[in-house]
Amino acid sequence: MPPSLTFECKTITPMLMHGADGASAELRPASIKGILRFWWRAIHGNLSLKDLHEQEGEIFGSMDKRSSFTLRVIHNLTQENQKIEALPHKPNVVKLYGFKQDQTFEVIISGQNLNLIQNLFILATTLGGFGQRSRRGFGSVQITKIDDMDFTPPKTEQEIKAKIAEINSDFNYKSDVQYPYIKKIDIGQKVNKMDDLLYKISKATSGKCGKHLFKDERMASPIYVSILRFGEEDYRPVITTLNCVSEKYVDFNEMLKRQKAFKEAIL
Repeated sequence: MPPSLTFECKTITPMLMHGADGASAELRPASIKGILRFWWRAIHGNLSLKDLHEQEGEIFGSMDKRSSFTLRVIHNLTQENQKIEALPHKPNVVKLYGFKQDQTFEVIISGQNLNLIQNLFILATTLGGFGQRSRRGFGSVQITKIDDMDFTPPKTEQEIKAKIAEINSDFNYKSDVQYPYIKKIDIGQKVNKMDDLLYKISKATSGKCGKHLFKDERMASPIYVSILRFGEEDYRPVITTLNCVSEKYVDFNEMLKRQKAFKEAIL
């Protein structure tokens, strides 16, 4: 048997993940692996595009090479076949199938590079989330145990940076590469209720991004908002700002102003 890691996880906010039919909730290993790949790229802004693809292929696989690890999911998540409000500040406008908060599941990872994957999984669940609207607080997940050992996630920007450094000791917030990498991390103030924080994030999003700001098709937001839970009545937003390419925008300075206003409304 190859060496393995088992992560026990808990959903902090509703997780909007569904199958190909769009009519039932589903948590797929491929989706989680894609999230790990995304955040690995985001903390390697010091690499050239060529080096990024080569190193990424060694870990996650490529057209010519298999992945260095496998991932499977074991869960008792219940969906109750209900849709969840995806825009809390606009009830009954968008509802998606998914899993509710306060449910547990396990992710088992086997193979090589397990120390790197462990640190990466911790980082991915701290800065990001799983499923749709994960850039706006949905799908936030916290690790509660690793291999039956209780685990406490990073709580400060310094602890998050230390975790990043364990994966990439050359990490920095400045680079000339033209792909999304982490530029800044902010942790907001305590909010007593998860629903209130999701509403706050959703309302702050409204009107901050319009199609007229983009030269071509609209791009995904370079700002990720995840939610950490520090206690029964202590939910905090974690805002990660990624590099974005100015050529994508008609008015880049206006876009930066809107990003700043969005973050200030949440923090």
